[in-house]
Amino acid sequence: MKRKFYSETMCCVACGASGVALHHVRTRGSGGTNLDHNLMPLCQEHHNEIHLIGTSAMAYKFDGVDEWLFKHGWEYEPYAEKWVHDLE
Repeated sequence: MKRKFYSETMCCVACGASGVALHHVRTRGSGGTNLDHNLMPLCQEHHNEIHLIGTSAMAYKFDGVDEWLFKHGWEYEPYAEKWVHDLE
């Protein structure tokens, strides 16, 4: 249900395209959840790209990705070289 809602109502935070795929900021295999703060809406092209270059590179490349992360409570920990969230 949530995936259908996102894909029909949200736009890619990188380019604004409709028809998004949900990207888990923290992967399910790493303990990430399906809560809203962990599901970043991206078009399929940018969803593929974030898996290739990583979240930090995407945040640097696209202001919308950076803004989305901070708006949803994510912070980058440079010493740990990862994004952290209080709820994750």
